[in-house]
Amino acid sequence: MNTYRAFHLILFILFLSIFSCKEPGCTDINAINYNSEANKEDNSCIYNTNLNINFRLVNGNTILNKYDTIFNDNYSFRLINLKFYLSDINLISDNNDIYLKDIHLFNIDDQQTHSLSFEVEEGKYNGLNFGLGVNSEQNITTPAQYELEHPLGLSHNTFWAMEPASYIFVIVEGKMDTLQQNNFYNLTYHLAHDDLLKYIEFDQSKVVSIDENNEFNIDINLSRIFENVDFSDNLPHQRTASPLAQLLMNNFASCFEIQ
Repeated sequence: MNTYRAFHLILFILFLSIFSCKEPGCTDINAINYNSEANKEDNSCIYNTNLNINFRLVNGNTILNKYDTIFNDNYSFRLINLKFYLSDINLISDNNDIYLKDIHLFNIDDQQTHSLSFEVEEGKYNGLNFGLGVNSEQNITTPAQYELEHPLGLSHNTFWAMEPASYIFVIVEGKMDTLQQNNFYNLTYHLAHDDLLKYIEFDQSKVVSIDENNEFNIDINLSRIFENVDFSDNLPHQRTASPLAQLLMNNFASCFEIQ
C-alpha cells in the first residue's frame, strides 16, 4: 500500500514540475530571438523583414526623367546622364548604426539602381546616413580588382585612370541653354577625388514591422544643383577639387530630401 501511494506521489510531483514550471519566451523557430528552452509563448518574438530605400529624381514637385528639361530664370538644362556613388549606407538606431551596404551606384539608365532592398530586424530606427561619393579605402582600388558588373567595376565607366586616379563620384551630363533661346550646348561635370566626399544624414524615425510596407523614400531635387554656378568656369582634373567642384558637390548633396 505504501509503495502504491509513493508511486502516485512521484507521478503528482512530476506532473507539477512539467506543467507548473513554464519558461516564458519566444517559441517560434522562425523568429531571430527563438528560445529553445521556452515552453510558454510571451509574444516577444522578433523577425527580420524587408526595408526598401527608394530614390526619385525630381524638379521641385515634378518627377524628372531622362531628357526632361529644368527651366530656371537663368538657364534651361536638359538632363541626359546622371550617375552617383553612395558609400557606407547605415541605418541609425538608438544602440548603434546598422551597416547596410558598402557601395551603391545610381544610374539614371538602370531602373534597378533606383531602389535598394535590405533584410533588417523589426524595431524602431532613427534614420539613415551615407557618404555621397566613394570612401578613401575604395578610392585607392581600381576597376580591375572587381567583377565587371560590380558598382566599382569596369563596365560602368566611372574611373579616371590618368594621374591622379580616382573614381568619379558624380557624373552630370546634359544640354545647357543660358540664353533661353533654345540654343543648347553640351555641359558635362565629372566630380572626383577624396576631398569631395560628403556625408548625408537623415533624422526620420521609422518603426519597421513585418506587417508593414517599410520604405525610406529619398527625392533628389535637381533644381538646386546649379545654384551660384558660373557656367563659363572650367572644371579642371586635378588632385584637389576646385572651388567649382566643391560648389557643385555641395549643391548636389543639398538636393537629397527624405520624404
